[in-house]
Amino acid sequence: MVAVVVTTAAADPIVVPIRITGGTVEVERAPNQPTASFGLSGTGGFNASGSGVSVVPGGCDPCFGGNTAGLPGFVSAHFGQITFGSLTGEFDLFGGGGGALDFSAEDFTLPLDADAPVIFRAPFTMRGSLSPGPDALGGTVRNFGFELTGLGTGTAVFVPRDLAQGLGREFVFDRAVFHFDAAAPTPEPATLVLLGVALLGVQVRRRARRF
Repeated sequence: MVAVVVTTAAADPIVVPIRITGGTVEVERAPNQPTASFGLSGTGGFNASGSGVSVVPGGCDPCFGGNTAGLPGFVSAHFGQITFGSLTGEFDLFGGGGGALDFSAEDFTLPLDADAPVIFRAPFTMRGSLSPGPDALGGTVRNFGFELTGLGTGTAVFVPRDLAQGLGREFVFDRAVFHFDAAAPTPEPATLVLLGVALLGVQVRRRARRF
């Protein structure tokens, strides 16, 4: 007698497009890698909160005057919760689910010399994805994946510090905040660099040529 085992293939997850209409993503410097936390709201009764890690803006830590820096470009979501209408779910890097948020914004060049924190502000666009974990994590959001889009304004702070023996000055990424705004215009190349409290009213804006 030959035993026949019949298995049922799992259905492909349902991918739901979500436009993020509010909320924030915050990134802070940490000893090994910047840590991120977020609380997002979007269309269709979508809400998500969680934490993860991020990348260092510009890929350098520390950066030097003249280096290119900007907003963090990538946030990986490791732990958190999702609600979608009346459904709820969790995600856990080690148990299943999670995702990433990919931010796009104009870079800027760090000043050659600054005595106060340098604040970079620019409009951003974001594309990303989040999905809850398997049934073992609990919740009722099952077999769903969410494709996220959004835009708003982001701010990143870089703190200057002098090197030993007069070898110059470097800049260390300190923190960044992304504010989502459903009414924000489509981002154009623009940079606002503020050098200390005395220059909080100074705006430097660069726009791409329109043909």
